[in-house]
Amino acid sequence: MESTLRQEAQEKGRKQARRRVQRIIESALPGCKYHPQDIKALLYPIDYIAFCGMTEGSTIDKIVCLSINTDDKTLVSVRKGIERTVNSEDYSWNMARVLDDGTVRCERE
Repeated sequence: MESTLRQEAQEKGRKQARRRVQRIIESALPGCKYHPQDIKALLYPIDYIAFCGMTEGSTIDKIVCLSINTDDKTLVSVRKGIERTVNSEDYSWNMARVLDDGTVRCERE
């Protein structure tokens, strides 16, 4: 009984969160051509990330960073640094897991 109520509450919360994010994206990024369910909120320093193709299946063919214009010079500088890093392909893929006890374990470095 309790687990059923928890599951129902979790699903209701997920649906509400999806609707809220979709409204935010539509108002913040009008004309955005990406599927709303492919877009995930990161919020800082990049507002959203679109994992293109994720909704249709398991193949993600492109990852796009989406940010709202800002006059904050520090944030603009950080975003430009991210753009330079991506354009120069100076990044790597690492896996980190947060364990039940709160510790973080890196699987690849």
